[in-house]
Amino acid sequence: MLASPPRLVTSEERQRQHRLAIAEADGRAMAAWRENFSQDVVDDNEFFKQQWAERKAARQAKRARNAFILAQMEARASSMTPILGG
Repeated sequence: MLASPPRLVTSEERQRQHRLAIAEADGRAMAAWRENFSQDVVDDNEFFKQQWAERKAARQAKRARNAFILAQMEARASSMTPILGG
């Protein structure tokens, strides 16, 4: 019986391995950064928490404005009398 031929590494496989190696190196660099600059991590977390709260407040304000405008439009529509008299 003959042995199967050795598997050739395709260019896609090389690219995938390269991207994986980059991602792993990036993960190690981020872990080292978090260890060395813990106050920056805390500051970043606070910044993004504040950004999230501001966006949430803006969305709520927009919903309230839209609801108010819709209520005004419905009130005007219900108070209008038909031109042709029905």
